[in-house]
Amino acid sequence: MSHPVYDVIERRRDVRAEFTGEPIGTDVLTRLLSAAHAAPSVGNINWVPPLTSTS
Repeated sequence: MSHPVYDVIERRRDVRAEFTGEPIGTDVLTRLLSAAHAAPSVGNINWVPPLTSTS
């Protein structure tokens, strides 16, 4: 019997072969780094306590 997770694992491929070594344009690199900087992570979550009502 097959399970979808195992099917995906078996079909995975190594994407490193797709890297060509060509330089990345400054605009693309800037956009990528800006997106990565804005992405959430466990280390930069600003927790805000929930609001409670006294009425």
